[in-house]
Amino acid sequence: MKRRALFGTLGLIVTSGCLSILAESAPVTFEIVNFRAERFTADVTLRHDSAVVLDGFVDIPAREPDEDAAGLSLQVLENVSNGDAVDARIEIDGREYEDRYEITCSESDRATNTFQFTIWSSEDRGGMEFGGSTC
Repeated sequence: MKRRALFGTLGLIVTSGCLSILAESAPVTFEIVNFRAERFTADVTLRHDSAVVLDGFVDIPAREPDEDAAGLSLQVLENVSNGDAVDARIEIDGREYEDRYEITCSESDRATNTFQFTIWSSEDRGGMEFGGSTC
């Protein structure tokens, strides 16, 4: 399965300003993965502890014919601990999606805190949904 060029990384690091470096803390990455051959624009709002950490429009690239998927990856928080949560709202293609991701991988050396929104192709599952890493 080809994975090169799966994510174009945007070096956006945003924090709520009230986080401190904790002994068992880790970053959170928010990803949008697109399995469709069409480009999307999404209105994204992410919150942590009621503070907005990301709010705005993002362009989601189309999947190229020779690739499995396209997408983007945003590091939205530098330091979170297990039990913290990130709330998300995405408006895309005229529909609104909401979900909450609870941090579980901050104490793991081999896993990352990744919160993901996937745009499935009609050949796969169709539809759009949230998911996240668990440890």
